[in-house]
Amino acid sequence: MIRLVWMAALVLAACATAPAVPQNQPAPVCDYFPLAVGDRWVYDGPARPDGSREPITIAITGKKDGFFEQTGGQLISCDSEGLRDQKRLLLQGPIERGHTWKSVVSVGSVEQYEIVDVDGTVTVPAGTFGNTVTTRAKQRIDAQRTLINETTYAPGTGMIRIATVLQEGDREIPQIEIVLRKFTPAAPDESGKAK
Repeated sequence: MIRLVWMAALVLAACATAPAVPQNQPAPVCDYFPLAVGDRWVYDGPARPDGSREPITIAITGKKDGFFEQTGGQLISCDSEGLRDQKRLLLQGPIERGHTWKSVVSVGSVEQYEIVDVDGTVTVPAGTFGNTVTTRAKQRIDAQRTLINETTYAPGTGMIRIATVLQEGDREIPQIEIVLRKFTPAAPDESGKAK
C-alpha cells in the first residue's frame, strides 16, 4: 500500500513539473486545414436551375501580412487560437462537440459558432473522409431570420462541405451547398516540405 501511494506521488510530481506546451504551438485545429502556397481546392458550387453545378476553384497564391492569400484576395491563417480569416475565427479548439465561440465581424454583426459533430465520416465527390469536424455558425439577419452555415472539415484536406440555410421561425430554407470535388496539396520544395 505504501509503495502504491509513493508511486502515485511520483507520478503527480512528474506531472506538476512537466513543461507546459508553448503558447506559440499551432492548435490541433490546424490539422483540419492545410495551409501552403500552392494548395488547391475545387468545389462543386451551388446548383444551377438545370441541376448542374458550377465549379469553384480556391488556391493559396501567396503570403501577405502574416496570412496565406487565397484566390480572390481572401486571407486565412491558423495559429494557437485557431483557423481564421481577416474577420472571424472559423474553427477554434478544443475540438469537442458542444464547444462554442463568437466572432464579431462588424459593429452590428456577431456570428455564434458551435462544434456540432466530431469524428464523423462524410462522403463528397472528392471521396469519403473520416475524423471530420462540423461547425455551425449562426448570424441573425433580423428579428425573424437567421442565416445558418454548417462547414465540415477533414484533417489534411480542409473544408469539404459547406451548407447554408435560412431559418425563418421554425422553418429552415436551404440556400446553397458546396462540396469538395478535388484537393491538390502544394508541391513540396527541395527539402520535401510544403511551401
